[in-house]
Amino acid sequence: MTSWLSVNEMTEQGFLVDALEMPAYPIVMERITDEELASVGRIIKSLANARKDGDEAGYGVNAVAFHSGLFRCTGYPRLQQLIRLVIRSVGLRDDKALSYPFATPECAPPVGHRALRSRAGAGPGAGRE
Repeated sequence: MTSWLSVNEMTEQGFLVDALEMPAYPIVMERITDEELASVGRIIKSLANARKDGDEAGYGVNAVAFHSGLFRCTGYPRLQQLIRLVIRSVGLRDDKALSYPFATPECAPPVGHRALRSRAGAGPGAGRE
């Protein structure tokens, strides 16, 4: 059986992810260790490779791993559970009806992702006081 997400459902998905993750970015910036950041960086490379190869299943698995890995450092298990619940509903779908909009401008990473990427590129301890 194939199921489709409507535009409204995809919009809701983005809203839910933002509602959970955006308030947590300052906590991530404060608490993430260099080792955790390196681990997330490896996941991002796998995510990029899956995108480049058109591997939607691999992209979905890595998307879930990215969000889980990034927010693990908050130390909030319920937040992590909710993020996984919301991300998994789209990221690990068994059908092939879902196509990730890889080439659209709307796929630009949110501000929090860019801030973390900037910090990661600045070297160990960057952004910490």
